[in-house]
Amino acid sequence: VEQVMTLGGFAEVIGVIALTASLAAIMSTADSLVIAISQLVTVELIWPWRPSATQNELAWVGRFTSLFSVGMGLIIGILWKGGVSALTGR
Repeated sequence: VEQVMTLGGFAEVIGVIALTASLAAIMSTADSLVIAISQLVTVELIWPWRPSATQNELAWVGRFTSLFSVGMGLIIGILWKGGVSALTGR
């Protein structure tokens, strides 16, 4: 994308749109993962363990789970030295 953007003009506009679209897709995927982790922990672990919990208590567990998962992802992202290519195993 950077090489296309260096051409300037229309190619630069297309490059900016492609970069923005890829960032939006990454953010959407990350958001979906946070929601899925929160729901999994709340519905599959906490609710069967405490079936008498109120909706408010379950909501707070979900919020804490979301915060914890985002925090762990941030820590791993900051401390990971291998780069994204190391995740593919190549």
